[in-house]
Formats: sequence, C-alpha cells, structure tokens
Amino acid sequence: MIKVRQTQIIKIGNSNGIRIPKDFLNALGTKEVVLELADNTLIIKPLTTTPPRSEWGSILAKMKIEPEDDLNDFDITHHRWH
Repeated sequence: MIKVRQTQIIKIGNSNGIRIPKDFLNALGTKEVVLELADNTLIIKPLTTTPPRSEWGSILAKMKIEPEDDLNDFDITHHRWH
C-alpha cells in the first residue's frame, strides 16, 4: 500500500528539513536514512548496514578477483614461529 502525505520544507538552524509523520517513520523501522536524488525526485530509504542474506549471492557474483591478486602472502603455513 502506498501512503502519500503533503509536507513542507522547514528551516532547522542553518539547514532545511522535512517533518516525517510518525507512522511513516515507524514503517521505516529506523531513524537512520539514505537520501537519493534521482530524476528530480527525492527518495528516502532506511539505512541498512549489512545487506540481507538474499542479496549476498548477487553481490559476490559482481566481485572479480584479478589474476594479479595473489593472496599467497596471507598463507602462514610455510612460516616457522619461534
């Protein structure tokens, strides 16, 4: 269900802001958000610090290990510790 509310941009100190209705904020589940400006439209999305597991596969698929990324320097099995 899409909810729509009209609001105004207000002065907050040296900045500007908008009042977000409580039910909208509760629906986000957080007060930490990301602002995105796309095609003259302001998008407010909840901040996610870790992508959901359902997205891990697509993220890993985009990762590319170059041949010069030799990770052998992390192999400590050949070192002798005194």
